[in-house]
Amino acid sequence: MKKLDWAAIIEREILNICESVKGKKVFVELPEGFKIYTSLIRKLLLSCGARQVAFRLEPTYGSCESMTCELHHAIFDVVLHVGHDAYPYEPLKECNGVEIIYVPVKLNVEDVDTKKLVRLIIDTLSEDGVDTIAIGYNTQYEKIALHVVNEVNMHGFKVLRTSPILGCFFGGLDKLENVDAYLVFGSRFHALGLGLATHASSRIYVVDVDKYSVNDYTSDAERVLRVRYGKAMEARNARKWGIIVGARKGQCRLWLVERLASLFTSRGLEYTLLYSSRTLRQDLDAIPVDVAEAFVVTSCPRLAIEDLSDYWRPVLTPGEALYALGVYDRVKFPW
Repeated sequence: MKKLDWAAIIEREILNICESVKGKKVFVELPEGFKIYTSLIRKLLLSCGARQVAFRLEPTYGSCESMTCELHHAIFDVVLHVGHDAYPYEPLKECNGVEIIYVPVKLNVEDVDTKKLVRLIIDTLSEDGVDTIAIGYNTQYEKIALHVVNEVNMHGFKVLRTSPILGCFFGGLDKLENVDAYLVFGSRFHALGLGLATHASSRIYVVDVDKYSVNDYTSDAERVLRVRYGKAMEARNARKWGIIVGARKGQCRLWLVERLASLFTSRGLEYTLLYSSRTLRQDLDAIPVDVAEAFVVTSCPRLAIEDLSDYWRPVLTPGEALYALGVYDRVKFPW
């Protein structure tokens, strides 16, 4: 089995942007899985002629929460955001004089044993009686996913749509009808988001390119969906709400905040706006119950799903809050 050489792939991607960092002070943002390559990336950037290299301490979970707008051009010239493309809802190029360069670290087709991968996919789909599919991928696997589209088409499967997906962006995949199954090139994180967005109406498979496996995550999405309905029901009698607003540019959805605030006011409910760059349990614990009996997160909907799903007060996505208030007849994800 061909093993992915992530160090070599990252080196290739960094060297592609060498000229862009020459003579500059560089601030690097890395997802958790790439933190182990910190030393390699630092050496590569210095060899490219970077004047200074610094790293963000905490991992980044998406380009939506880049720290670019919190930095000052007198300290850094450029942010190197590794592992993600620009956020579709807010494609940031620069902020306060600081440029942002995206290094998505995309695999090439030759990095992977595509014959083995395609055979696994075809066997799985055939065994489960799947005819029509839609394909989503995170940025690392874009070229692999597009290659697979051609292969499965030649084997008689109908691909209705192919799109990049994020934790809260699905490129129209969630709007399709008559889809037997979704193939997600990424992780449980991406598959679960798509499962919630589609109400687990079709099978959802995760294609793990690193492990050469295809796994069905449909039941996982159904289980989480049941939990989310339970959380929304818990919040139905809340009279006081905390609206969590993203302090970072890519997560500051004022249109959504205004919609919720207007709705709460029209229902005679109290609300408090709570701005945050990164929402933690201890921060919510500090908010008394007489201020917020329930919370709705407008910054990152995945905070409610993963990080705070078992919090002692309901923490909802906007779509869940609108369901709890009777605006929607079912839970919608994310908005």
